[in-house]
Amino acid sequence: MSLFSSRPRSSADPEHAPEDASLLRSEIRTDKEEVQLFGVGLTQLLIWTVAFTDGLTHLAGLATYYLFKDDLALSPAEVSLIFIAPAIPSIIKPLFAFTSDSYPIFGERRRPYMLIFSFLQAVGYILLAAKVRTAFGAAFALMIIALSSAFCSSIAEGLVVERSGAAGQTLDGSVDIVTKFIGFRALGSFLVAYFSGSLLEHVSKEAIFLTTACFPLLITATAIKMKETTRASGRDTLGQFKEFSKFVQQKIIWGPALFSFLFMATPDYDTAMFFFFTNKLGFSPTFMGALRLTYSVAAMAGIVIYVKFLKNTSFKAILLWSIVAALPIYLSPLLLISGINRTLYIPDSVFVLSGSFLIEALSEFQILPLTILASRICPAGLEATMYAFLMSSRTIGVVASRALSSAGLSLLNITASNFTHLSVWIWICGALFVTPLLLLPMIPEAREAMLLKNEEQEEAKKNIEAAA
Repeated sequence: MSLFSSRPRSSADPEHAPEDASLLRSEIRTDKEEVQLFGVGLTQLLIWTVAFTDGLTHLAGLATYYLFKDDLALSPAEVSLIFIAPAIPSIIKPLFAFTSDSYPIFGERRRPYMLIFSFLQAVGYILLAAKVRTAFGAAFALMIIALSSAFCSSIAEGLVVERSGAAGQTLDGSVDIVTKFIGFRALGSFLVAYFSGSLLEHVSKEAIFLTTACFPLLITATAIKMKETTRASGRDTLGQFKEFSKFVQQKIIWGPALFSFLFMATPDYDTAMFFFFTNKLGFSPTFMGALRLTYSVAAMAGIVIYVKFLKNTSFKAILLWSIVAALPIYLSPLLLISGINRTLYIPDSVFVLSGSFLIEALSEFQILPLTILASRICPAGLEATMYAFLMSSRTIGVVASRALSSAGLSLLNITASNFTHLSVWIWICGALFVTPLLLLPMIPEAREAMLLKNEEQEEAKKNIEAAA
């Protein structure tokens, strides 16, 4: 949305589960039952570490864009196209989540996968630092990074959903857990945002990639200390898949998934604006870092405003009015391209920073309701799988958006130096920006989500009584 985006329990009680079940499940201990560090349970600390690390890795974001623009001399259309590759692992996050839900390693569903893929993510950044000379080599390194990050985040998100469900039936409990997870991600991004640009004027891109490689190792260090206990689950892998299929067929599941897809699938002008900012307006890497910092501050402001004032507001109302309010701001680059802002004595830099702040804050209002809704409707025992399915619909939308953006930029001949038709492209993006409103009726309210959860718990209770 920004002008430059970086865009469980079994259904049967474990105590009554068959002892010869083929699948072991991990019972995540509560904070009071496990080792504490700074007063926080290690499982909770691991969740926050994954989110925080995800934010910290944004340090390499601008370096990656400059690598494509300067070192590899790619056009805006080519950059949009190449960023499809690292989005693919997020599409198959349900597979990663299903794997961790269904195939424990030495009886543990979370920790071994975290150790393997956090280390692999660090390796990906090291490969990116190894003087990448081709677009294919860069895309390969980004794929490894994205694959590892997607696996770690799918597990962490599953833990978030588990704890969201354990927080009781109140919406406030879910809001608190989900917003803290997103907040730690925003905090990590905030801490490195400015330096992602300013460092480019003092050190090499390779040095930035190597520094970023250290961050995933925070997950590795935390996961080593994490403890999981194992208990038998009442479902085998086929049972897991059948239950997953049953839930996906419900409108309350596929409705939000379809909305999330369309919400992200509309084309955007982010890549084109990066080239316009740096090549046409001459913005320095330091300013681009300051722009990133603006996004981070706006994201955290959006989270705080949502928690303080909007958490009990209708999901549909928030999505409707945030999209309507965002539209004129989304179209504001037209004033920048035409120079009207300078006629009004508003410098380019001030105009860009202020517009970016507003659009990023509004983006949080659009993302948070969908994320909280997803955490509320996931069935017990399939938290990671179902949540990853709902979130992957957004990623499929991102892939579609990048493909459409690449095609549009190519058709309009918008290059690294030709911005003649950039205003036309912004009008097209703006017109399609509001199309997700057509699917707004498919978004359930919090009450509907809680009813589904209650029905699922009643069914689980019946299964327990039947097993007994």
